[in-house]
Amino acid sequence: MKTGWIVLIVILAVLLVIGGIILVPYLMWNKVKNVVGEGSTQIDLAQECRSVELYAEVSEIGRGQYEIRLINNGNKNVWAKLVLFNTNSYSEVLDFGGYVPALTPKTKTLDFEIIGANKIEVTPYFINEFGEESICPTTMSVDI
Repeated sequence: MKTGWIVLIVILAVLLVIGGIILVPYLMWNKVKNVVGEGSTQIDLAQECRSVELYAEVSEIGRGQYEIRLINNGNKNVWAKLVLFNTNSYSEVLDFGGYVPALTPKTKTLDFEIIGANKIEVTPYFINEFGEESICPTTMSVDI
């Protein structure tokens, strides 16, 4: 009876060792693959962001209401986040709402919680295949 338990324990130990030999490299490879994939995604985003040629024209049309015209001279559709500044404060980050088509200006009227803005910052971003925002690291700033 004791030899049966010893054989069972030896078999379980051997199975654990074999499982560890197979499982550890598999887990390590997944980790390496994720890091490499994340790095290539950042490289792709950097390349896309370098191709962005986004310009802004802004005019205040009422108390805190602004007409914003974004001009996309790049070759891809791009989305944008906006922040307005005056000498004392800045607005919340607002999404321009929808993409700005390549080679086509788009104008929207937006309500900001700031009056008398003298500068706008525009941060371009892209939407990836999963519907997630990939925000460019560069921001374009224009005096109003």
